[in-house]
Amino acid sequence: MLSSPNFLYHVELQPPSPASDSVAPLDPYELASRLSFFLIGTTPDDALLDAAPDLANMDTLGAQAARLLADPRASDSLASFHLQWLELDKLATTSKDPAVYPLYDATLVAAMTAETTHFVDYVIQNSDAKLETLLTAPYSFPTGPLRTLYGVGAATGDPSKPTQLDPTERAGLLTQAGFLAVHGHANQSAPVQRGKVVIRNVLCEVLPDPPPDVNTTPPEPSPDATTRERFAVHESEPRCAGCHKRIDGIGMGFEAYDGIGAFRTMDGKSPVDASGVLMNTMDLNGTFNGAVDLAKKLAGSEEVRHCVVTQWLRYSLGRVETPADQCSLTKLQDAFDASGHDVKRLLSSVVLSDAFRSKRVTKETGQ
Repeated sequence: MLSSPNFLYHVELQPPSPASDSVAPLDPYELASRLSFFLIGTTPDDALLDAAPDLANMDTLGAQAARLLADPRASDSLASFHLQWLELDKLATTSKDPAVYPLYDATLVAAMTAETTHFVDYVIQNSDAKLETLLTAPYSFPTGPLRTLYGVGAATGDPSKPTQLDPTERAGLLTQAGFLAVHGHANQSAPVQRGKVVIRNVLCEVLPDPPPDVNTTPPEPSPDATTRERFAVHESEPRCAGCHKRIDGIGMGFEAYDGIGAFRTMDGKSPVDASGVLMNTMDLNGTFNGAVDLAKKLAGSEEVRHCVVTQWLRYSLGRVETPADQCSLTKLQDAFDASGHDVKRLLSSVVLSDAFRSKRVTKETGQ
């Protein structure tokens, strides 16, 4: 029983003999299950099952979505999305050289994950729920050794209240230590990894994989050469230069943070150069200086807002969008803009979208 696909997977049954390839509405209990797994990460409760026969009514569906978003379990789903979106779910298996980063251990990793989880929940559930706040807030919830890494001293006061951080050093999710550590090498920063995750996950742009015969091992750290100087070799290789101008142009903007996210002003024997450039974007092209400046530019970008909408729809459906989803995506993007980029209202809009309330029926297989 425990190895049955019906136990292991969220199954949505299809008609046994559909007339043609088509899109069909979910039945009431499939919709209840999809809604529940999306917003609270588990099976429908009794109230949702009782309401299921009327979920085709948009008012009923919206009311159930609002009820589940107010459930404490919604915090776990909010955390799950952001940890997956920024790839912080890999943090537990990210290792560092203890000779280079002696502070990095299981306790610090736990504090990094807890920081992002608490921060996301606070912004969406207790603050303004704005995407701009998630990307630029100069506060967070560091605990234990993470407070040492941030240089803010021992905790005082109400732990449910955010700790104010230096606004010249920290601005939202992309400057939190967990994001920087998981996208950092074992013994140094990682401009390529950091640039790639911004392009792929925050801008939703496609990057080709490197040629199979290219050596992707990062150059070893040296006190006599900065990261920028050592990684300049990327642009000397014609096959690599095109992509790396874009990737490294963003990634070098994170150079004020070492491999575990500690702020730094020196790279070896030289001052940090965290200048960067954005290129081939819809509305962001140009230079920036440091990750705080980058975060502010990303927060004001229509391309980023559209990407976040896309990422939430993917998360809700458990799949990548198809051309058939474009109408729903466009409506969601318009609604997100109209809401002032309110993430909580975006989730309600996702639930009410055609894509969320429908399933594809395939004639050949009935699945």
